[in-house]
Amino acid sequence: MKARVRIAFEWLDAQKPIKTVKPILSKHRIETWAGYYVSATDVQEALDLHPLFHGEYPCANVSSLLVKPNTKRLENIPEAFTHPNYLISAPSYHYSREESEVEK
Repeated sequence: MKARVRIAFEWLDAQKPIKTVKPILSKHRIETWAGYYVSATDVQEALDLHPLFHGEYPCANVSSLLVKPNTKRLENIPEAFTHPNYLISAPSYHYSREESEVEK
């Protein structure tokens, strides 16, 4: 799996699924979390691979109460944090809470 898809998958994996599909996904939130570029196609591929989520980017069955994933999820992805122009602090209002431990 490509690093960009793995990053998007890890971001999704921290989220909570819901029953309905709505336009909640933003590749920009994933990029600022990981400090690495991801495309809409990468996010769609991660959606297609994830067993709990479905939809067509930017719509998915992701709760609007977004969880900021723990950066430990990126430890085995060497590409993470290598695009400093993407590594900006996301405003806290984008997330309802932060993941304290990796909840796998």
